[in-house]
Amino acid sequence: MGTGGSSASRSGSGRWLKDIVTIGLGCALVGAVALFLPPSAVGAAGVPTWTGVTAPIPSSGDPTSSSSSDANACAAPGSCVSVGEYHQGGRSLLDADVLSNGQWSSMPVPLPPGSQATGEPYFRSVKCPSATWCTAFGFFTDTAGHGLPFASILSEGTWVTTQLPLPASAPDPEVETTNLGLSCPAVGFCVVIGSFALPTPSHFWTFIDTLSSGSWTTMPAPVPPGSPADASPDLQGLACFSTTICTAAGSYRSPGLAGLLDSLSGTTWSAVKAPEPNDAATNPNPGFFGVSCPSAAGCVAVGNYNASDTFSQNVVETQSGGAWTAANVPAPADAMKPGGSKNPDANLNDVSCPTVQSCVAVGTYVNTSAALYSPEIAVLSGGTWTVAPAPGLAPTDNAGFLNYVSCSWPGSCVATGGVSSDGGITNRVLIDTLTNGSWSGNDAAFPPGGEPLGLSFANQPSCISGMCLVGASYSTGSNFLGMLDTFSNLTGYQEVASDGGLFAFNTPFYGSMGGQSLNQPMVGMAAVPDSGAYYEVARDGGLFAFNAPFYGSMGGHPLNKPIVGIAFDTLTGGYYEVASDGGIFAFNAPFYGSMGGQSLNKPIVGIAFDGATGGYYEVASDGGLFAFNAPFQGSMGGHPLNMPIVGMTVNPATGGYYEVASDGGLFAFNAPFQGSMGGHPLNKPIVGMAFETFTGGYYEAASDGGIFAFNAPFQGSMGGHPLNKPVVGMTSG
Repeated sequence: MGTGGSSASRSGSGRWLKDIVTIGLGCALVGAVALFLPPSAVGAAGVPTWTGVTAPIPSSGDPTSSSSSDANACAAPGSCVSVGEYHQGGRSLLDADVLSNGQWSSMPVPLPPGSQATGEPYFRSVKCPSATWCTAFGFFTDTAGHGLPFASILSEGTWVTTQLPLPASAPDPEVETTNLGLSCPAVGFCVVIGSFALPTPSHFWTFIDTLSSGSWTTMPAPVPPGSPADASPDLQGLACFSTTICTAAGSYRSPGLAGLLDSLSGTTWSAVKAPEPNDAATNPNPGFFGVSCPSAAGCVAVGNYNASDTFSQNVVETQSGGAWTAANVPAPADAMKPGGSKNPDANLNDVSCPTVQSCVAVGTYVNTSAALYSPEIAVLSGGTWTVAPAPGLAPTDNAGFLNYVSCSWPGSCVATGGVSSDGGITNRVLIDTLTNGSWSGNDAAFPPGGEPLGLSFANQPSCISGMCLVGASYSTGSNFLGMLDTFSNLTGYQEVASDGGLFAFNTPFYGSMGGQSLNQPMVGMAAVPDSGAYYEVARDGGLFAFNAPFYGSMGGHPLNKPIVGIAFDTLTGGYYEVASDGGIFAFNAPFYGSMGGQSLNKPIVGIAFDGATGGYYEVASDGGLFAFNAPFQGSMGGHPLNMPIVGMTVNPATGGYYEVASDGGLFAFNAPFQGSMGGHPLNKPIVGMAFETFTGGYYEAASDGGIFAFNAPFQGSMGGHPLNKPVVGMTSG
């Protein structure tokens, strides 16, 4: 068998349609088979399908008043929170909408102590590092008329709201409302930025508040040494890689406007003046608005500056090895060309970097055709930034912008903004979605009765493992209501047989090695969740890519022991092969170690990737588990087993994992147990399992193709149908 990465075109199976039958255990009967359905995330024209619902409000809310969805965050696919406002008795109150098991529900969030009865509190941001812990950050007016920041924390199902502290240098507290930022890289740790007023008129200073060990502390943002007393730092973008590594970006007076980069290292914040591109004007007036930190050693900040021709251009600051460098990213080719009164007025508003090699930034520029603002997308790939006009809406008028972007991993991103029909007032939400290598422009998905006119632009999207949530407001004709739009990845699964035959259920079929000559049998497969593409891997390490990038394989290379599994890296887009002796082979993915060359009680039988850390696990047939750059949370190693372990999977919602045995027995570690086939009769042994991202359930697969679903949708199986060779593995997505 070769190692080539081209897609094969020959199918290893037919397509089946039968009734679905289930049993009371929540498992699908082995003989049930379902219709192959089209990809659930892509419409007939290849455009991603978004689903919109009205954001619910607490039952005590005024049923005919306005409400909003201000900010949202997803800790895991199918586990999201959106925060906003509603009215009760005519007063504006706070609430949180929670997505769980496919349903949205609402609960009140306490107001900050001392809120003014007639004030309008609102949220600016929310972050959820886990499915059970979130922090939301916002602004309220106290009884003295001061505008102040607050934080609401969700823990163990209860929201608690507190006023945030401000530095002692704030003699008459008043917080500016335009630059409130939040980052929470871990449960119990958050950083907030905002600006408070100083006695000097129109003089604001950024504060940095930190939640650690259960309490908030505050400090004024640092400025570079030698800065003037009225430096007035204005931080706009914030990102934390960990509890000890954060970056905030903005500008300060020096005495003219200069770029500012504040960094947390350990427990200490420090500041540097942002480097300027070589063609910067004498007074470049830079501003930075978005930051992303994909690694401990690297962050990216984006914004704009005035070039030597005095016109605004895109700028990207990149941190590497502790140093920052600046680069001009030219506006799209159809931008206004500087000269006379013409100005491309290019600006990058936000950036998302799922890996250090891959970033997407979004913003606006002025195009030549209509001299109106248009959305732009800049992409970092292969060490080079390229920029192009962003897809708009049809019909469109060339006026629009993108403010925010979120990427699950390279190749799966969502950007949000708006377009207008009159060149002025925004009246349509613009959602640009990157799936399967292409960007498409989407209208917001309106609930029944919604009207696009008068719609404000969407807030920041939250994307994780390919699922994205976007919040906005829509008009019903008499008021505005919060709206929640979701875009879900493919929700089906695939089974692979030892001859390479592949069976797809509610996922696209891109071909297989079924019916083709193989040097060695297949032992497993992995899917690319955002597109439904997949890989098959053989016991000699040969790898076959179907509508997915080929980065190499161990096919044709000497191996001490055969390959037994494969895992897809959702952060880099690469993959791993694992051998029965624990050897790990990484392709476009970081190597963190392996059990290769070390003594094992029993052979390795599987591998799983941990998207939260970028690490991975190896599991042995005796249940022993080995964690590499991933948290160890227990295993069945050293415990008696009725039958050997045959596979594992990670639960991204909890950070835990499962081990499954050949008799269907399932063992959960920091993950909910939702049933198993252990103790039930099986026609054939279990050979693998997969996690279902949208319900939080999982599947077990048997060698005859039978699929058993636990809190997950059953969508068919090969159980009860003739197979040329036994099924050896499965994956979902």
